[in-house]
Amino acid sequence: MRTLYLVRHAKSGHDEYVASDVQRHLSSRGYDDALIAARHMRQRGVSPSQIVSSPAVRTWTTALAFAEQLGYPLREIVQDASIYEAPLKSLIEALLRTNDKVDSL
Repeated sequence: MRTLYLVRHAKSGHDEYVASDVQRHLSSRGYDDALIAARHMRQRGVSPSQIVSSPAVRTWTTALAFAEQLGYPLREIVQDASIYEAPLKSLIEALLRTNDKVDSL
């Protein structure tokens, strides 16, 4: 059985200068909070076999923070545009597309 960990991006900034929502960055507090949450997962022995992120800047930055804290190779993070603002059905479809060897993501 596969284990799915759902993590929402950390607190984003109010970037007035970005052209679209997908380009919003994390606030400094958001980045710090992402590191703290990732450390909690590491302390509980969480070691995902795959990390998947939407292409949104704030989400990608959160994924990088988690990968760093969990010892996951940054180059192996999968970016999937279909999960950006996705309904549950799209998340399930993304999960089903995952390689059978992946036991946790």
